[in-house]
Amino acid sequence: MSVARVTAILSLVVLLGCGSSSPPSERRAATPREPVAGRAPSHARTSSVAVPSGGGHLAAMATRRGLTLRDRPGGKVVAHLRAKTEWGSPTVVWAAEHRGRWLGVVASAVGNNRIAWVDVVHDRPLMWRSQLSLQADLSARTLELRRDSNVIRRMSIGIGSPDTPTPVGRFSVTDKLIPGRDLSFYGCCLLALSGRQSHLRPGWAGGDRIAIHGGSVGGAASAGCIHANNSDLKRLMKVVPIGTPVYIRS
Repeated sequence: MSVARVTAILSLVVLLGCGSSSPPSERRAATPREPVAGRAPSHARTSSVAVPSGGGHLAAMATRRGLTLRDRPGGKVVAHLRAKTEWGSPTVVWAAEHRGRWLGVVASAVGNNRIAWVDVVHDRPLMWRSQLSLQADLSARTLELRRDSNVIRRMSIGIGSPDTPTPVGRFSVTDKLIPGRDLSFYGCCLLALSGRQSHLRPGWAGGDRIAIHGGSVGGAASAGCIHANNSDLKRLMKVVPIGTPVYIRS
């Protein structure tokens, strides 16, 4: 898959529900990263619309026509996803459910802990499976990178404050971004998630999307995002593909 185009950092500031509430006067570009693991295998790039079988988590990437989301298989259209995200990354969704020609996908467009349905025959997404997932335990303040059931990296994290708690449920990684220098509060890098913050701070000028990025680790002071050390973030940026499931439990 191709590397997504560079997008304006203004989008990053406006759409994320975490970080600074005072955007810097000079905004720089954020470069979306191409997924490293979980690339579509050669058989997924053919004209076939067969859903890949086997174990692992199923991911689906929009082609030029995008993805049409419905409230149920064959039901009402609830959203349409373009081929690229707000930040210019390829649009990749985690298919948490599968019924025949229909995929039940996790997407920011339909809200937290909801499933929307994609017709693979109509939209013909590129599909593959990955064994990786991220599992966050807010009580223990840990984030685990897992391959199937095996923990391959455990990280200490910071979480949302009592007034702006980190949402719980199942989400997915939508973008991997490198913030500009004027956005040092994000740390080295950032994994945007499909989740949204429903408890915004009064007067909050930013958006409501949550992410995993740099910041204070071990405490509960964020606006809802998960904070991690730069060394851990760099590892996640390297190995975690867009479309990876993210489970957050209290």
